[in-house]
Amino acid sequence: MAQESKECLKLFKDMARPIFEEIQNGFKVAVSKTTQKTTQKTRTRNKILEILHTNPSMTREELASVLGKSPNTIKEHIAKLKADGRLERIGSDRDGYWRVLNERSHKT
Repeated sequence: MAQESKECLKLFKDMARPIFEEIQNGFKVAVSKTTQKTTQKTRTRNKILEILHTNPSMTREELASVLGKSPNTIKEHIAKLKADGRLERIGSDRDGYWRVLNERSHKT
């Protein structure tokens, strides 16, 4: 039984931590996999937060250049970060700056 458990755990090595739920005659396990695309988006968003933390007046175009992404991709990431409450724009698009709202979220 122990060997079978180890073999089972190897199958889940690239997946998120399983969630165990006790049910009437045993337990149920829920497993989800983090895709490479999701991981890349998270890294890009964290990099955006790191950059804006040190240089809050940086524009989307400048971020795009630094990160090797299109301005539209940066726009989408910024919209998600704002929706998640991790980033806000203070002031106008021309004269404003970015404020990183959650310090721990940009450290990886």
